[in-house]
Amino acid sequence: MALIKQVMKGPNEILPFDHPTIRYPQLASTKFDGFRCLCLCGERFLSPNLKDIRNKNLAGFLAELGNLCNKNHLVVDGELWSPKRSFHEEIKANGISSILTTFDLNIPNDIGYYVFDMMCEEDWDGGTEELFFTRYTTYSQILHNIPHVIPVLQYPVHSPQEAEAFFNNQLDLEQEGMILRQPNAKYKHGRCTTNQDGMWKFKEFITHDAMIVGVEEQMKLKPGVERTRNEIGHLERRFEQDLYEPAGMVGAFVVQQDPQDGQAHQFKVKPGKGQNAYLKTSWWQDYKQHPEKWHGKHIEYRYMPHGTKDKPRIGSLVRFRPDKD
Repeated sequence: MALIKQVMKGPNEILPFDHPTIRYPQLASTKFDGFRCLCLCGERFLSPNLKDIRNKNLAGFLAELGNLCNKNHLVVDGELWSPKRSFHEEIKANGISSILTTFDLNIPNDIGYYVFDMMCEEDWDGGTEELFFTRYTTYSQILHNIPHVIPVLQYPVHSPQEAEAFFNNQLDLEQEGMILRQPNAKYKHGRCTTNQDGMWKFKEFITHDAMIVGVEEQMKLKPGVERTRNEIGHLERRFEQDLYEPAGMVGAFVVQQDPQDGQAHQFKVKPGKGQNAYLKTSWWQDYKQHPEKWHGKHIEYRYMPHGTKDKPRIGSLVRFRPDKD
């Protein structure tokens, strides 16, 4: 069976379409708000953290794909997604995440495996894969008409203007965003950097103002707490609360925003990019001494509207707004 290795991811930083490190032409595709799934030769279906997907029915749901991959020693990378349901539904058992992480739930037929990469086991293990455009051509042909499998279409964009138009079209279709792939790129195991023109992700973020009603301290693991590592050597998170102690810096701002319906919602906004440990420590020290200075402060925060229900998704601090205090 193929080696367990990290899947390819775009940089966390979202750059403008005309950034100089994005070399056109690129191949554009839909960014799905689904559940990443790596099929290793039909023998294992792995989640984003490279653990076996818990739902026992997935192998049967993708049986024809599994048999094909097992016979031909293929590794397939894609996203389990449905146009009829979100990642997290109000009725928990209906959400894609809940379905795939519950041991014995039946998998609805509206869920598909949207494939955006494929290579043979030897290339996956040895880094000898073809360039992306060749891999795309191959998976589009081989995976055609397999039940529950949808080869993701890639559309050539030749300029920042074409990329932006494609992105806006995805938002109009209520998709999460867009992925750009360099046609001549190899497959990188792990997250690409902004200097590696291999994969780019674009998501919609918008900003709003809100008022601080509380501040929470960041927690850290106590000295001497043992950590385990996953299959690829990365440290795994520990969730037991008694293993943590205060870190002496701001972990989150509890804020309140009045939506149009007049109901006040409280939610958390974390420090944003560039707000380092020095700043977060000084904020926490000041908050301990003068909490009244912080309650009522206004901030501007950014969040991703796609997938947001009653609370902003992935909220982070942009700046303080003393002009509104």
